[in-house]
Amino acid sequence: MISRIVTKRKILSFLTIFLLTVNVGYASFYFTKQLEIIETTIVATYSTFVSEKQEVIMVNPLSQAFGFNVFVEESVSTVNGDIEGTAALGGDLNLLGSLTVSGNWTGDFRANGDAQNTGLLIGGKINYTTGSGINVNQNTFVKLGNTNGSNIYDSQNGADAITRITAGGYDSNPKVALQTHQSTNSVTQANLIDFVGIFNDFKGYATIISQYTPTLSMTNNSGTGHINLSPNQVNVLNL
Repeated sequence: MISRIVTKRKILSFLTIFLLTVNVGYASFYFTKQLEIIETTIVATYSTFVSEKQEVIMVNPLSQAFGFNVFVEESVSTVNGDIEGTAALGGDLNLLGSLTVSGNWTGDFRANGDAQNTGLLIGGKINYTTGSGINVNQNTFVKLGNTNGSNIYDSQNGADAITRITAGGYDSNPKVALQTHQSTNSVTQANLIDFVGIFNDFKGYATIISQYTPTLSMTNNSGTGHINLSPNQVNVLNL
């Protein structure tokens, strides 16, 4: 969490009352005493000023990543491995091996109208090169922004089927293989995430964090790095 200063402006108005006395006549009594007849006019004017109040609010700089484990602004090339959670990328997906996503976590992102969370979101297109492709687990859905070069199969022999995305037939490799049925219309949803805008915000937060004074250091214990955190404060480690 980081702190951000927010300035709140509140316009306050005050009513100022002026009493204007106007001498309209007088009479003399006993040579020295004067009785003044006055007319009083009330004139109201408004005086405004700006009062500024600063508040410190706590911000999670990664909240805009929607709970994705992997959140990349541009393109990604996959080789081999596993992602325990979900993945989102703003560019193309280059399939070069075998990968599993949503291994143990379905994430927090769910598009409007969907019955499942999104396990893999691709802002661009899929480039099919080598390997078996990607298995999308936990019955999560896939979003594909650009369908050029892809065939989306959501049925076989006239019946709903486990959805697959390939460059060829249903069983072609490499492919993006789901564990559940997802309609083609649900797969082909573009511009669900503003990657450029979010990463601009990330860069702003990174600039703020870079100005923090380090409060931690890493110690070497028999070749293993250790960090001791202090309670009730922001812990800063400069790498």
